[in-house]
Amino acid sequence: MGSSHLTWKTKPDRPVEVLCPGVQLIVVDRPGYGDSCTPPAGYNYTQFSDDLSQLADALGTPTFAVAGHSSGGPYALAAAALLKERVLACAAISSDPPYAHPHAPRKVRESDDFAGGAQGLYGCDLSAKFGKWRDEALATGATAKLHAWKGGVIGFVTDFMLERLPWSFRLEDITLGERLTFWVGEKDIESMVVGSPWMQTLVPGSKLQWVQGGDHGFKSEPQHLSAILVELRDQFRAAAQGK
Repeated sequence: MGSSHLTWKTKPDRPVEVLCPGVQLIVVDRPGYGDSCTPPAGYNYTQFSDDLSQLADALGTPTFAVAGHSSGGPYALAAAALLKERVLACAAISSDPPYAHPHAPRKVRESDDFAGGAQGLYGCDLSAKFGKWRDEALATGATAKLHAWKGGVIGFVTDFMLERLPWSFRLEDITLGERLTFWVGEKDIESMVVGSPWMQTLVPGSKLQWVQGGDHGFKSEPQHLSAILVELRDQFRAAAQGK
């Protein structure tokens, strides 16, 4: 959310092929971010999964693993739920939970301070609010921010809304078992700290991985990115070999 493929870019002295041998990292900007198109009316997680499937077809990639960080988590989980024959492993990293899930615990709903608590965004003009955040981000001059926000605020608004509406897929339909890992930092945002353990209970056999001392940005640290991608690589290989 407010990010782009550039946040997955590794440091020049620690390229992906060194951090995670055998991993080919393909990163996409969702509609509304970077050079991608504006999301069409009614865009949802299901449509994203279809987009991802078409991209994989174009790349000649019949099966793959998926990973998503923060607001990207639900998109990765959607692919795991809806592309069962293609997605062989999934990592949901500091992922937002489905706040509107019919069985969401009260503590999960109340942890959404981004909407109703400290930020108090319910009832606000989201485009105006996020427009100010965009101006602040662009003022930093950071390449990653300039790219992420170049298309305006629609990507940010889309993510915010989709997280808080009933999701277009069910976590309970994911059948990856232990090939799905929910990664969460020990010092992560509260909604991730309380939401990740609950989400893990909805997917039988899935795993929960706490990162000691990790905050919401822990996946950008080389040792943690390596751990995430290497696990996905090994899970993918095992699944591809039918183990």
